[in-house]
Formats: sequence, C-alpha cells, structure tokens
Amino acid sequence: MLSRLLDLKEAISVELATSSSSIDGLCSAEWKEALEYLDTLKPLYDASVITSAEKYPSLSTQIQIIFGMLSCLSNFSGTTGFHKELARSLNTRFPLYTEDKEACLAMFLDPRFKSTVLRNNKQKLVWLKDLVLQDVALCPAVEVVQPAAKVQEPQQCVQPSSDV
Repeated sequence: MLSRLLDLKEAISVELATSSSSIDGLCSAEWKEALEYLDTLKPLYDASVITSAEKYPSLSTQIQIIFGMLSCLSNFSGTTGFHKELARSLNTRFPLYTEDKEACLAMFLDPRFKSTVLRNNKQKLVWLKDLVLQDVALCPAVEVVQPAAKVQEPQQCVQPSSDV
C-alpha cells in the first residue's frame, strides 16, 4: 500500500494542491521518509513472499530467512532509525535462531543451504558438526547386506533356417 502511494506521489501532490480540500499534502522530507520506510520493509516483504509461496515452508529455510532479513537491515543506511528498531525487534523475537537444534539440522541436511549461515563462525560449525554426529549416533545400527550378484546364463542364439 505504501509502494502504491509512492507510485502515485505526483498525482496525489497535484490533486491536493489544486483541490479545495483541507488535507495538507506531504512535504518532500515526508515523502523521503515514506520511501525509506518502504526500503526498510522490503526484506520483510521478500521473506513473507518466500514463505507464503510454499504450501508448507520447510524448517530448513527458517534460519536462512531470519538471517537474510537481519543482514539486509544491518546493511541498510537510513536516517530515520526505523531499520535499527526493526532489527532490534527481530532479534528480540528470534534471539537464538542459530541455536535451534532442529532448525540447524534441517538446514545442514538441505543441499541448498548446508552451513552457509554459520560458515564464518568456527565455533558454531564445530557445534553443528557435533550435533550431526550425536544425531547419527542415536540412529539404530543397520546391517547393510549386499545383494548377491546374479550370474547370467549365456543366451542361445537362434539361427534362422535356410530351408525356404
């Protein structure tokens, strides 16, 4: 809705300036602030599009999506401070998102992600490796039986008869 308002900025400004309405139009600083809000909310919009595109979003995407939103917000350079407040709110809502055992295992086992988020944190990588090894150790031992190799019998070739 905010993006549509910004798309119609010129038409709205002209209409409010020429009409006899008692509604004041936005000044240029307010339009810039609205644009900054839109740019700040874009990572959250993209994340919601990704998660709602799937009928059942998998657990392996949880860490990636939260990490992506926080990375975008930390790299954003705005003047209103809205991006910092939004990042703080996300960190409050998901304080230990990289320590969720099930989500980390799901992410690690997903070939799209593996350990991409944790790649720069050696301590977290060691923790993830130990977590995977502990999980594998809990699996019951399975005896692998190799199938017996079949010996093919020689096929007999049928020669066409020349008695025509």
